Amino acid sequence: MWKQRKDANWRVPYTGGWCLKYVQDAFGTDHPYPNALAAWNANYGGKNHTDLPPKGKTVAVYFWLGNVPEGHVAIHLDDGMVASSTQAGTHSQGYLHPNMQHMIDLYGKYNGGCRYLGWSEYVGTVKCLVWEEVKTEVKSTPIIRDTVKQQDPELELGKTTTVEGKDGERKITYTVTLNDGVEVKRVVTSDVTTPPVNTIINEGTKVVADTELDKETNAVVKDTNDVVKQNNNLLKAILKVVTDIWNKLTSVFR
Repeated sequence: MWKQRKDANWRVPYTGGWCLKYVQDAFGTDHPYPNALAAWNANYGGKNHTDLPPKGKTVAVYFWLGNVPEGHVAIHLDDGMVASSTQAGTHSQGYLHPNMQHMIDLYGKYNGGCRYLGWSEYVGTVKCLVWEEVKTEVKSTPIIRDTVKQQDPELELGKTTTVEGKDGERKITYTVTLNDGVEVKRVVTSDVTTPPVNTIINEGTKVVADTELDKETNAVVKDTNDVVKQNNNLLKAILKVVTDIWNKLTSVFR
C-alpha cells in the first residue's frame, strides 16, 4: 500500500498561472522543472501513474490543457478535494475544488479543454509517497542433539542398547516492513525454542555371578544326560528284539 512520506500544506500563497510553483511550495520540495507538463514528462519510468490517485493520500495530479502548452498541476488531497492555483492574481492560500471533476470542468471551459493525465509519487525530485509492504519472515536454526553414554546396572556387562534422540530447533518469526523494497523496520513477533532430545547409549555393567553360571552349566549337563539315557534305553529295546528274532530262527533250523 502507499504510505505518505511527505505531505502538502495547501494553504500556502500562490499566484494565478504559477501552478507548479504552488504545488512545489505546498510540498516543500525543490523546483527543477519549468512547467507542469515538463515535470510530468520528467517523471516517466514508474514515477507517474495514469490511474486515479490513491484514496486517503495527498499527491500531485497533472492535466493537459487545450490552449496552454505548459499544462496544469494541482494537489489531490486525502479527502478527495483538489487544491489549485485557479484564480488570477495573488492569493493567501490555494483554491479548493470539491473534487477533481469539478476542476476539470472549470479548467476545460476556459482553457480549450482539460484532460486528466495522472498522478505522480514525486514532486520535484522528492518522493512524497512510498510503496509500503509488510511481510512475515521465519528463521529456523537447528539445535543438534548430543549423544550421551550412561551405565545400565540391569544390562549384562559388554552389551549396549541405544535410544535414538531428536534434534531441536529455534524458530524466530519477524514482521518486516519494506518501503519501495528497502527494509525499514523489523520486529520479532515470536521466538520459540524446541529443545533437543539426546541420543542415549546404555552400557551394561551387570556381572553374571558364578553360581548363575553353574546353574546354567548344570542344566545343560542334565539335559545331555537325559538324552543319553533315552538313547541307551532305545538301544536295549532294539537289542532285545534282535535277540528274540535270532533265537527263534536258530530253533527252527536245529
